[in-house]
Amino acid sequence: MEVSIIIPVYNRANVVQATLESVLAQTHRPLQVVLVDNCSTDDTLQVLETFRKEHPSLNIVITQEEHHTAGAARNRGFEEATGEWVLFFDSDDQMEPGLVASYVKKIERANKRGKALDLISARSTLVFPDGSKRQAPFHKRDLFANHILHGQLATQRYAVRREFFASTDGWNINLPGWNDWELGLRLLLARPHVAYLGGKSQVIINHNGADSITGTEFHSRRGQWEHVIDIMINE
Repeated sequence: MEVSIIIPVYNRANVVQATLESVLAQTHRPLQVVLVDNCSTDDTLQVLETFRKEHPSLNIVITQEEHHTAGAARNRGFEEATGEWVLFFDSDDQMEPGLVASYVKKIERANKRGKALDLISARSTLVFPDGSKRQAPFHKRDLFANHILHGQLATQRYAVRREFFASTDGWNINLPGWNDWELGLRLLLARPHVAYLGGKSQVIINHNGADSITGTEFHSRRGQWEHVIDIMINE
């Protein structure tokens, strides 16, 4: 089973290498890696091209997206995805080597039981600027409520069947923030067959600096999350 990992990248030349190495270390093959440069102004594109040249055995696709939002870049990456299942990931986070293999094992077990899945939620570890870590909230009951309260379907924290994702209209390209929270709600409203990865966390989410994609707090982005809530109320 081919799995596609989609990573949008914008001005991450100094940090994306760690993310790419964690993808390279995945034990599962076949694996497609779709890297979307969101028109970076630093050496990001060169770093991506070098990575592709150094690893010709890996199916690496590099493309670009001019519309400057993460949602637009992720949608562009999805257009290139060929895997049966898709993971969206951020360019400053890491995955443990067995993450994709764990997803595939869960999918194959469900298929053998005749219970095909659409979405798998995974545990994650949050890393903070002072080096401290904590487990992100993870619940196997009432995923809808726990996504609303805890963002359980944040960008890095799930795998989704490509055909199911395609049926939900993808990422909202006009949202500057909280786009994964909004998408997670729409995915759940489409009534997916859901499973959960047990065991230890295999996703590392960095909240470790001012340049973190995820960010370190909410107050500086006030207005963004209220706008997203209004959108979901009106849908």
